[in-house]
Amino acid sequence: NWVAPIKDIYARNRHELNEISDKASMVDKLSEINAVEQAKNIMKTPVYQRALRNKRFPMVHAWIFNMYTGKILRQEINEAKLIEEGILPDFYLEHIETNKTYYE
Repeated sequence: NWVAPIKDIYARNRHELNEISDKASMVDKLSEINAVEQAKNIMKTPVYQRALRNKRFPMVHAWIFNMYTGKILRQEINEAKLIEEGILPDFYLEHIETNKTYYE
């Protein structure tokens, strides 16, 4: 069932989401969280992890299309947290900072 992952994301973030009184704003926030979670899922794949082990650093982005404005909104991915969770290697942030002109 394709809805199950969204239900899981809602359950994990229910306290934050339930604090939002406006239903449309709550759904927007859930969509933002989902975009970041899907980016994390890509980073967990064997292909991505192999690239990191081989000192390749593919950039993964989490974007939301805002239907009201027609703009694409970039969602922040907390790389430091992903390092803590073991998804990204310890040297990831140093590499990105050292090579930031390449990644901008």
